[in-house]
Amino acid sequence: MFIADDLRFAYSSDEPILRGVSLKIRRGQTLGLLGCNESGKTTVAKLILGKIKPNDGRLDFDDPTKEAPESSERSRESDMNWSIFLLKSLGCSVAFFAICESFQNYGHRAMLGDTGYIAAVLVLGTLFQLIASEMFKQILGTTAQKARETRKSKCAVRFMTSEDSPGYRLKGSLKLYEVIGEHLPMGWKGADGTGRTAKELSQTLLEFCGFQMYVDGKAVGTVAQYISDGVQMDQLSGGQKHLIYLLGVLVSMEQSQEFGLLICDEILCGLDMKTQARVLHLIQISQRRIGFSVLYMTCELGPLQIIADDLAFLSRKGRILEAGEASAVLNRPASEEFKKYVRACMDMFKGGDPAWAIKDELRKIPSDLLLHLWRTNSKRDPKKVDKVKKTM
Repeated sequence: MFIADDLRFAYSSDEPILRGVSLKIRRGQTLGLLGCNESGKTTVAKLILGKIKPNDGRLDFDDPTKEAPESSERSRESDMNWSIFLLKSLGCSVAFFAICESFQNYGHRAMLGDTGYIAAVLVLGTLFQLIASEMFKQILGTTAQKARETRKSKCAVRFMTSEDSPGYRLKGSLKLYEVIGEHLPMGWKGADGTGRTAKELSQTLLEFCGFQMYVDGKAVGTVAQYISDGVQMDQLSGGQKHLIYLLGVLVSMEQSQEFGLLICDEILCGLDMKTQARVLHLIQISQRRIGFSVLYMTCELGPLQIIADDLAFLSRKGRILEAGEASAVLNRPASEEFKKYVRACMDMFKGGDPAWAIKDELRKIPSDLLLHLWRTNSKRDPKKVDKVKKTM
């Protein structure tokens, strides 16, 4: 579980951006953070990513009803310290006994006298203790460090955004399949073992998302031709570059499978409705396979009706006005600001349903269509993966 508790932040001496924001994201669930532009959503993302530090509040990846990682880590280190103490004590006792026997057997005690004998035993015993202490510190310290690194990797955060157009920052000379398949391991054969290459995976994903290039408003070529001809990033439009960027991140997530939270910040900007539905479907498939949590931030209500399990509304003044299970929050808005926001969103769309177009596209997608694309050596058995429940 990810928890943000009472986050407060202001840029220099300006008006506070966040005023006590608290969020809770359950493991394997999606929290939709809804709010208008400049309400502070991206600031929340920056705080979680560690790009900026909160003026107050805390960020944690654990359930407060359970032992926190830091507390658990301290407990393990305390156990290690006791182990070191006991081992050192045992070592010193053995050393003391061995030294005493040595001095008795070879007559060194008589030669040194009582005072010299005691001093020699203490010096040698101390040296043995120091050497043993360093050895155990190295052994147990390495174990503790590995435990910390494992916990850190499991709590790692991935980030997808449309802010600053990440697709434009990719090298224009990169080919489409080089961006999408950048993180595929050498010799990757796909889940079905057929030897699928990065090119073939890229082609399948692009065809699934309905990727199409145009010249003078007319569709030209096919995805297979784009891949074989080596179409490059600088030949694409802004929306197409953004899609390639998103697919590259999603593929990298499937390959690593070692992170706890995915942050999506207005990721559907510049994409048509069909592509939006397919991208949301890809996120849901990966989430159900790997079990990561999602913080989906947007000013649009439609996508949240599709993907969010829970929902929180961030006001213009940087406060959470509504929070809870998504359908309950939407059906029974309490604050006036949220009521007006929901009403404005619904008035803009057919039948008062902001998600109707995305739902229509999702109906055309078989729930398990992409399961065969990903490798099978993940922690979950793909045969037991629950089908994505589409919002109808």
